[in-house]
Amino acid sequence: MTLNLRRRAAVLATALLAFTAASTTMLTTAATAQTDFPPPQSNVPTLQVGKPAKTVYYPPDGQVHPAMTIEIQAPDYTRITRVNLNCTGRLTCPVSISDDGTSATGRFPAPWRFDTSLEVDLQATEDAPTQGGTFTGTLTADGNTTPLTVNIQWRGNPPIDDEARRQCRQALDGLEVIYGLCLWSEQDFGGRMWVEPNPTGPNVCHELGERRARSAVNFTRTDRNLYAYTGCQAYNSIATIGVNQVLDHFNRDLSAGSWT
Repeated sequence: MTLNLRRRAAVLATALLAFTAASTTMLTTAATAQTDFPPPQSNVPTLQVGKPAKTVYYPPDGQVHPAMTIEIQAPDYTRITRVNLNCTGRLTCPVSISDDGTSATGRFPAPWRFDTSLEVDLQATEDAPTQGGTFTGTLTADGNTTPLTVNIQWRGNPPIDDEARRQCRQALDGLEVIYGLCLWSEQDFGGRMWVEPNPTGPNVCHELGERRARSAVNFTRTDRNLYAYTGCQAYNSIATIGVNQVLDHFNRDLSAGSWT
């Protein structure tokens, strides 16, 4: 009788160990990302020859991914000037960019949580076609490839910043006011534009409601702050725009829901 009880206990212990091992494997598997990686880029910037680089963002999915290498091929007529993997915790994620900026490699040496955008800065090169156009490179990771696309502006057009200033001033003149904040629904002063004429001082919160702004021109008499959500909370700040300045996009590729 005692021998049978011992045998049963041994069988139960073995089953428990097997269940524990299987559960651990399932949890480890569940912890890794179930979403496709890399994701599509969240913005397509417009570059201008002779102007600073602009950032392409790949938005986070909040998932844990395995250690991996990321390989980037720049679009034609562009150079990579910066790659930010936004490593968190104790990870050190090395990045190398080729001397001519046409390619870059980054490395996540251990499993990592994708909770902050990957960023690739691109600058138009002097040999870009006069007529401009849309050009696409690649970002490859974990065996998958996603496009890396930018627009390059036709050289016959006025600089984007100057054209935005012109449009803003024209809109303010039409309202017969001198001061105002001009906002656009898309980056690079694209989409719908609207004007906030003669705004109050910088300590008053202005809500944008259903409208979302992604670029701006400040023709007011003071610096203006933009916030990712309603309420003008300091921790949601995404940009500060100085007097007579322009911003073709806001920090972290976010849109503004309020401003002061």
